[in-house]
Amino acid sequence: MNFTGSKTEQNLIKSYLGELTGELLYEIFAEQAQKESYFDIANSFKQLAIEERNHSDLFKRFLKQDIEFKQTKDELQLLCKDTLSNLKFSSIGEYKAYEEIYPNYSKIAEEEGFYEISKTYLALKNIELRHSQLLEKLILSIENKI
Repeated sequence: MNFTGSKTEQNLIKSYLGELTGELLYEIFAEQAQKESYFDIANSFKQLAIEERNHSDLFKRFLKQDIEFKQTKDELQLLCKDTLSNLKFSSIGEYKAYEEIYPNYSKIAEEEGFYEISKTYLALKNIELRHSQLLEKLILSIENKI
């Protein structure tokens, strides 16, 4: 499968880097939740970080090359707020991947003849929806205590 120079290759790179960014953000958000004594939420963020790493590994297998990840923890730390804000930020991102980004990338991959990649995006979009739904439940758990 040669997709060098295709839109699918560009989308795989963006997806790979996005999932790595998500992994690191979830690790940062887990630390913040821990500081605020939201231990269950910290554990959920840690689990999401693992799942984001698994997603990036899928994309890397398609790419069959190393892509430089330039984001640093210090840079991403700037996005960290209180746990409730972090949950809302994360839920929006996960839902956008489900609703918009991955379906669009799937369509492009299919149009370019990369059917396995297209199917992978469709499978992952449903996982992103599950992530968003989990984050929404965690948001409600905090909001209902206020």
